Amino acid sequence: SLTADLEPEVVTQMLYEYLTEMTRIADRWGATVDKYIGDAVMAFWGAPRPMAAFGCTHRTLRGFTRSCSATGRATPRSASRDKSAD
Repeated sequence: SLTADLEPEVVTQMLYEYLTEMTRIADRWGATVDKYIGDAVMAFWGAPRPMAAFGCTHRTLRGFTRSCSATGRATPRSASRDKSAD
């Protein structure tokens, strides 16, 4: 497991950075963050502001792909590997 050999403080910092960035992305693309479940962010589109279903899906994918392109990372695991290479 990714976190098995890491100190709790390191895992906490990794999760903080990851969840902060995912929350920013969700907000940027018009989502409402409902809750955090472990390392997952549950977000939804279309409430409180109505949005067509296609628009929700399109915004989600566009936000995710732009984020991955900008950071070169798609998961917290790849982010931690990048930091350990420093």
